Amino acid sequence: MSFIDPTQGDKLLGAFRVFAGLRDVPIIIHSPVGCHWGVNYIETLSSISPDAAISVIKERDVIFGGEDNLRKILDIVLKKRKSSYIVVLIGSVPSLIGDDYQGVLNNYKNKCKIITIECPGFLGKMALGYEEALASLLEWVEDSNKKKLNRSINLIGLEPDVIHYQANLNELKRILELIGVKINSCVPCYKLTEIKNMANAELNVVLGYGTLLAEKMKERFDIPYIKVNYPIGIIGTQDFIQQISSYLSIDQHNIKEIIEKEIEDIKRICEPYESFLPALYEIPVAVSADSYRAYALSKWLSEEMGMDVKVINITSISRFNNNLEAIKRYSKTVLVEESGHKFEEILRDEKVKVVFGGDMEIDICKKLNIPLIHFSFPNTKKAVLTEVPNLGFKGMLSLVESLLNNVLI
Repeated sequence: MSFIDPTQGDKLLGAFRVFAGLRDVPIIIHSPVGCHWGVNYIETLSSISPDAAISVIKERDVIFGGEDNLRKILDIVLKKRKSSYIVVLIGSVPSLIGDDYQGVLNNYKNKCKIITIECPGFLGKMALGYEEALASLLEWVEDSNKKKLNRSINLIGLEPDVIHYQANLNELKRILELIGVKINSCVPCYKLTEIKNMANAELNVVLGYGTLLAEKMKERFDIPYIKVNYPIGIIGTQDFIQQISSYLSIDQHNIKEIIEKEIEDIKRICEPYESFLPALYEIPVAVSADSYRAYALSKWLSEEMGMDVKVINITSISRFNNNLEAIKRYSKTVLVEESGHKFEEILRDEKVKVVFGGDMEIDICKKLNIPLIHFSFPNTKKAVLTEVPNLGFKGMLSLVESLLNNVLI
């Protein structure tokens, strides 16, 4: 007997993920206690420290309404946190019973700035919650009378709760600085000032989730946006650089020289292990991640590393994502929000030698004795204390290192 497990959380988890790391901004979840426990548990173990509270709706409140619960927790949070910015996430129960939560929140407009998102599980999955939460940040973006910062971008969609986040952000900053581009803000973020200052950028660069926010910023601030793939490997990072530099009209001759130098550094570092690399050719590998990360990683594994991607397991896909057909170029088998049981069957049948994934794949890989390289959300059981990215030029080195150490042992 087997059960069909969910490949992703619901809309509440997606929204909570966007705000979880934001310092000095309390999150109130208007719902029963279980909803708060679940999302808070995942984010806390992902090295994020959420400042979250809950209205604690009980059986009595389902009958008589939970408005009083919401008022009480708002008063407590305003007294204890003394914050002028608050996020309120509305769970399934108050949505089902028709709580007049907006009427309650209207009485607090003069006390604080509140972002409210209705995110019951029956209205959508994690990807939708993530997109809508990112888009809601527009409410806190301040109008700017200043001239746009020259060659500056907002990086939208890099997830703070996915493994190697800080190292990846530092690597992307390093790469962009080489071509004279500065990251003005990166959202989701830890600091409220990054959200407030987003109107100062010359270009929005959407890396995965965030298309809805970019579209709204184009309407309000006339800031254009481009959508880019995750910069994985030499080709992926090169494309990332060229897309941004081309839009900002940066001299492509200089870009070419910078890329060539980075490639030479990679070759120099890999040279002592050159004889090991052919051992990776045609090795059966599997990828389990959201559609954005899955596409970029599968492309690199197939085109640059010569590996055989037997199955791509899409755990989450946004309605703004149109790369599903492109993903299918890199594997004959593509699962979209399927059960872990189905993924396990394919891993066994295809004799996969290594899996890129997250927590959801741990038990499967242990059962089948397949090495797991942590790459995607969620990551609650893998500690990373060193500055090692898996994006950009330096990130390619760490990915190759992980493959060699897991395949050749």
